[in-house]
Amino acid sequence: MIIQKGDSLTIFADTLMYHSDSMHAELLGEVILQSNEDQMWTTHLEYDLENDLAYYYESAVMLNDSTQISSKVGYYWTKSGQARFIDSVVVIGSEVTLLADSLDYNTETQVAEFLGPTLILQEKARIYCEDGYYNVPDMHAEFIKNARYENEAQIATADTIEYIGEEGLVNLRGNAHFEEGDRVIDSDEILFYEESGETLILGHAVFNDSLRHVESDRIEYNRNTELLKTAGRSMLVEGPQTLTAEFIDFDQVTGFGLARGNVVYYDTAAKTILVCDTMVLNKNTEFVEAYGARRPLLKSVMDLDTMYLTADTLQFLRVIDTTELVMIDTVWTESRDTFQLDTMVIFQIDSFKRFQGFADVRLHKGTLQGICDSLEFNDVDSIFQMIGHPVLWSDTTQFAADTIHIELKGPKIDRMYLIDNAIVINVVEDRFYNQIKGKRMLARFAEEEVRDLFVSGNAESVYYARDEEGAYIGVNRVASSEIFFTFDNKQLSGIRLYGQPDGKISPMTEVNHSTLRLDGFNWLDASRPKTIDDLF
Repeated sequence: MIIQKGDSLTIFADTLMYHSDSMHAELLGEVILQSNEDQMWTTHLEYDLENDLAYYYESAVMLNDSTQISSKVGYYWTKSGQARFIDSVVVIGSEVTLLADSLDYNTETQVAEFLGPTLILQEKARIYCEDGYYNVPDMHAEFIKNARYENEAQIATADTIEYIGEEGLVNLRGNAHFEEGDRVIDSDEILFYEESGETLILGHAVFNDSLRHVESDRIEYNRNTELLKTAGRSMLVEGPQTLTAEFIDFDQVTGFGLARGNVVYYDTAAKTILVCDTMVLNKNTEFVEAYGARRPLLKSVMDLDTMYLTADTLQFLRVIDTTELVMIDTVWTESRDTFQLDTMVIFQIDSFKRFQGFADVRLHKGTLQGICDSLEFNDVDSIFQMIGHPVLWSDTTQFAADTIHIELKGPKIDRMYLIDNAIVINVVEDRFYNQIKGKRMLARFAEEEVRDLFVSGNAESVYYARDEEGAYIGVNRVASSEIFFTFDNKQLSGIRLYGQPDGKISPMTEVNHSTLRLDGFNWLDASRPKTIDDLF
């Protein structure tokens, strides 16, 4: 039996029952419907000739181009090419299999619209949703409502998952979540390009893997090259280190990174904070450089106090496989012959960390402040080297020399070496200055206060002597090859002279206090950074 309608529709069946009044046909047996290029097979088909509607209730299979569709119930409008498949729907394409509760399908456009729970199976992936559509020829789809994507290595969920096959683009929109191994991404939207590995993470973006935690308004990440960029206020966390900035560009392979705009770098292990406009870093070489229009600021916690340090440029780096000239601990006994100020030793070192500040270095730590042209610190000997017109102030005392070394013991200052043209000035009153001068000096500290001071080479001293009640009794001027001073509660408690000393005490009334100055005297209190603001 055959039903023929125009040139586009032909139906074959073993049995045909036709109701002319209603223009309704019922076809039984081996039923085959052909509409243009589409074919349908079933054992029981009903056809409404007036509305060009074919429908079945006992399963059927449709072939549309290379796409095969089967279901238990179906409706097919042959004129428009629109179809609805219900119950146990299976769509088999060249690259995809689709299982659905129900869906609408247009044979002309080859667009499937999901009307309920739907599972899309590919060779290595599966997608679940409860709403959306799939354009078969364009490989363009939207999966909506409880959308979930899985393959052998990845899991993705979102309010909407869009797939654009021509671009190889997967777009997760709304509560986007992506997992791949130890990598987890959450944001408002995630765009992933399959071929290039480029990933755009947009809006409240959070990126985590075994190495780092990143937060930003926008993150660009490439899974093939491991390149990561951010835009908008961003945070990058790796172990004890945290970096925040308006823009971060980081390459995991090379270790190179760039951060710009209100950069703040925390290192909880080292108890340091670095604030700057621009930062260049290399994770592999442990190199960090900070600079910018606003001078970079280093904050370092030392013994429950904080050292603040600024310069035009600040650098951290690891020096590999080198030799280092290190000042070793000096030995002091009652015999000064056992003491050598310039005792040095050469170490062969696999690596060490070095910190450097360049150009107009200024520091502030409690009652200690300082300035110099450049500064260097390494973790081999825990010594700050201040080079180029260095000056340090502690309370009312100023230290100056061609070079100053500050040696730490733990977080505290243990010793200070003043090398070449060393001079120490202590202001007593407006016109009264205690002064100590020599080629080199060593000051030893206890609880941030000078405990003793050794002066070597053309040592000179001007000191205002007082009686037990604090009244001035005269000015003591001394010269010797070496002088050893001891202090108690910030006051001079003893002097030892070595070599051929020369000195005298002058009454207060016989001294011109305004001109009583050793060569090299220069009280630089105006240059002292008394507050944190003075560091900038």
